[in-house]
Amino acid sequence: MMESITAETEVGAEFAGPQHTFEPVRMLTFSGGPIDAPGWPAKNLHTDVEKATEAGLPAPIASGIQYEGHLVELLVQLFGQVSPNRGGGRYRAAHGAGHRPVGGSWESRL
Repeated sequence: MMESITAETEVGAEFAGPQHTFEPVRMLTFSGGPIDAPGWPAKNLHTDVEKATEAGLPAPIASGIQYEGHLVELLVQLFGQVSPNRGGGRYRAAHGAGHRPVGGSWESRL
């Protein structure tokens, strides 16, 4: 279990949560549209190499919404159940299929 953030935690302290790998099959299932739709998966920058290339990306990337579940997991580990109920923050990261985060940062207000 990782250390929680408390009133005594120093500003600028860094924490690392569990690392998750986005497998292509999970990205297709999440971003490909209804599985029974004709032409599944939908072609977009999350599911198709050509569409990702057209958008200037080297490969399909995981949807930001898909990653939010992992971010909420980290915040609950750090702040306890209060985190999803109040406060706010900003997070930025990029993830590709089979890759770990390229980078990220979180700014929090409680």
